[in-house]
Amino acid sequence: MPYSFDEMVFMGWPDRNLSSFEVSYSTSVNGEAVHIFPDFEYLNFLKEEKSVVGVHFWWSPFEFVLPEMAIRIANDTQDQVFVDQAKFYVRSSEIDYKPVPVFELLTRIDSIHIINEGWGPMEDASTRLSIVSHERCIQEDQIVIEDGIFEFALGEIEEQMNFSVLEAIPSDLLAHPIVCAVGELTYKERSGHSHKIPYRTTVNRIDPPPGAPAPPSATYLLRLVAGKSGYEVSVPLSQIISPQSFDHFQIAVISDMSANYQLSGQVETISGDVVANANIEIDYFRPRSASEPSLPDVFYQEVSSEYHPQGEFSDLFVRATQNPSEPENFILYVTSDWLNLDRANRDILHRAISAKLQQLGLSEGYYRYVVGNDEFGGSGPFYWK
Repeated sequence: MPYSFDEMVFMGWPDRNLSSFEVSYSTSVNGEAVHIFPDFEYLNFLKEEKSVVGVHFWWSPFEFVLPEMAIRIANDTQDQVFVDQAKFYVRSSEIDYKPVPVFELLTRIDSIHIINEGWGPMEDASTRLSIVSHERCIQEDQIVIEDGIFEFALGEIEEQMNFSVLEAIPSDLLAHPIVCAVGELTYKERSGHSHKIPYRTTVNRIDPPPGAPAPPSATYLLRLVAGKSGYEVSVPLSQIISPQSFDHFQIAVISDMSANYQLSGQVETISGDVVANANIEIDYFRPRSASEPSLPDVFYQEVSSEYHPQGEFSDLFVRATQNPSEPENFILYVTSDWLNLDRANRDILHRAISAKLQQLGLSEGYYRYVVGNDEFGGSGPFYWK
């Protein structure tokens, strides 16, 4: 019989299904060395080979956050201290090739979809499973494989694999809109270490709707390259510490892949004095599907009034700010009267803004308008030649 959308409401797993994918980091201190490492439920389940459950997602299963280094600096002098930059020397970096299997819920009909969110393949992968009713998976947290076991040789899983389990669905469950696979996934990682991961995931029999998480944001960004060693990175800072007070800020780390980093860092004033330093080890986790982080608007830097537009409607322009990490990205602030302009007059002002910002010497640029009290006014690229 056909099934309507209302009959396919996903009832969910126990609460751990959502919380286990929230990426978080812990910190340990050994003498002068700081170790930052991923510490969240799903990754720990894989390490301990505990039972995992599938998750429904559109872009990434993980609520991805960046590891952050919290820096607190005390100023015991009678003068202001202008903190200008942080320097990091990357002594070594080794890419983390451990696979991270994730079972995606509600995908192709009669199939199981395995996503590899790690950066190394699952080698010689296989699974043994049985199909039970979806209601049993919801009600019994400790359900185990029963009779009617089927085995599937999957081979190497680099990024993802989808395989049909129609033959494993018992005849008395064929009329159900959604059933449950209970099984064990076995595989080897590049190092030769073997894993056996118990799992439960749904097998959908009709097409589902999608959803999507948002990318993270950070204060200051330290960009590192997985596998690259022996180089220095500077992070521009803009912090002022008043006399007899202290300041606290964070530097978040982003990398293109999961990796272990050994680095040393120091924070310098505008005169070159070192006001903080540490040796740091970071075990960085980045799922393949992670989005680039975005800098909060408040940390964009002001564009000099030298590059403000002049002429007709320029009185409606308030200011422009620029992303210090990605200087091609601008926010254009205009008054609420901008909303009263017709399309032609908005274009006149926009061309004037574009012409001035082009003088900054960038080869490309992207804008986002903020109107009045934080109302979105549109976005797009500047057409610079």
